[in-house]
Amino acid sequence: MGLALEAAKEAGIPFQFRQGSRGGTDGGAINKALDGCVVGGISVACRYIHSPASLASIRDIENACKLADAFLRTKKFDEVL
Repeated sequence: MGLALEAAKEAGIPFQFRQGSRGGTDGGAINKALDGCVVGGISVACRYIHSPASLASIRDIENACKLADAFLRTKKFDEVL
Protein backbone atom coordinates (compact mmCIF):
# COMPACT_ATOMS: atom_id res chain seq x y z
CA MET A 1 0.00 0.00 0.00
CA GLY A 2 1.30 3.46 -0.85
CA LEU A 3 2.12 5.92 1.89
CA ALA A 4 -0.45 8.47 0.68
CA LEU A 5 -3.13 5.76 0.78
CA GLU A 6 -2.00 4.80 4.26
CA ALA A 7 -2.29 8.45 5.37
CA ALA A 8 -5.78 8.70 3.82
CA LYS A 9 -6.99 5.55 5.56
CA GLU A 10 -5.55 6.59 8.92
CA ALA A 11 -7.18 10.03 8.68
CA GLY A 12 -10.49 8.72 7.32
CA ILE A 13 -10.16 10.70 4.10
CA PRO A 14 -12.11 9.25 1.16
CA PHE A 15 -10.12 8.55 -2.00
CA GLN A 16 -10.46 6.86 -5.37
CA PHE A 17 -7.98 5.54 -7.89
CA ARG A 18 -7.47 7.26 -11.22
CA GLN A 19 -9.12 5.27 -13.99
CA GLY A 20 -7.90 7.27 -16.98
CA SER A 21 -5.99 5.65 -19.81
CA ARG A 22 -4.41 8.79 -21.23
CA GLY A 23 -2.70 11.88 -19.97
CA GLY A 24 -0.55 12.32 -16.94
CA THR A 25 1.44 14.85 -14.98
CA ASP A 26 5.01 16.08 -14.89
CA GLY A 27 5.59 13.47 -12.19
CA GLY A 28 6.41 10.86 -14.84
CA ALA A 29 9.28 12.92 -16.24
CA ILE A 30 10.48 13.99 -12.79
CA ASN A 31 10.54 10.35 -11.65
CA LYS A 32 12.98 9.52 -14.45
CA ALA A 33 15.27 12.49 -13.76
CA LEU A 34 18.56 12.13 -11.92
CA ASP A 35 18.57 8.33 -11.79
CA GLY A 36 15.03 8.25 -10.41
CA CYS A 37 13.37 10.59 -7.97
CA VAL A 38 10.54 9.54 -5.68
CA VAL A 39 7.34 11.21 -6.90
CA GLY A 40 3.78 11.19 -5.68
CA GLY A 41 0.71 12.94 -6.96
CA ILE A 42 -2.65 13.92 -5.55
CA SER A 43 -5.22 14.67 -8.21
CA VAL A 44 -8.80 15.87 -8.21
CA ALA A 45 -11.31 14.45 -10.67
CA CYS A 46 -12.27 17.25 -13.04
CA ARG A 47 -14.47 17.55 -16.11
CA TYR A 48 -13.66 19.73 -19.11
CA ILE A 49 -10.07 20.13 -17.89
CA HIS A 50 -8.78 21.64 -21.15
CA SER A 51 -11.64 24.09 -21.63
CA PRO A 52 -11.90 27.68 -20.35
CA ALA A 53 -13.97 26.50 -17.36
CA SER A 54 -13.49 23.18 -15.54
CA LEU A 55 -15.87 21.45 -13.16
CA ALA A 56 -14.83 19.70 -9.93
CA SER A 57 -16.42 18.77 -6.63
CA ILE A 58 -15.53 21.17 -3.83
CA ARG A 59 -15.49 18.20 -1.44
CA ASP A 60 -12.91 16.45 -3.65
CA ILE A 61 -10.73 19.57 -3.58
CA GLU A 62 -11.06 19.84 0.21
CA ASN A 63 -10.21 16.16 0.66
CA ALA A 64 -7.15 16.51 -1.58
CA CYS A 65 -5.93 19.32 0.69
CA LYS A 66 -6.67 17.21 3.78
CA LEU A 67 -4.71 14.32 2.31
CA ALA A 68 -1.67 16.49 1.56
CA ASP A 69 -1.87 17.89 5.10
CA ALA A 70 -2.21 14.42 6.68
CA PHE A 71 0.70 13.05 4.63
CA LEU A 72 2.97 15.90 5.67
CA ARG A 73 1.87 16.04 9.33
CA THR A 74 2.42 12.31 9.86
CA LYS A 75 5.83 12.63 8.17
CA LYS A 76 5.15 9.63 5.95
CA PHE A 77 7.76 11.04 3.56
CA ASP A 78 10.46 10.07 6.07
CA GLU A 79 9.81 6.42 5.16
CA VAL A 80 10.74 7.22 1.55
CA LEU A 81 13.73 9.44 2.26
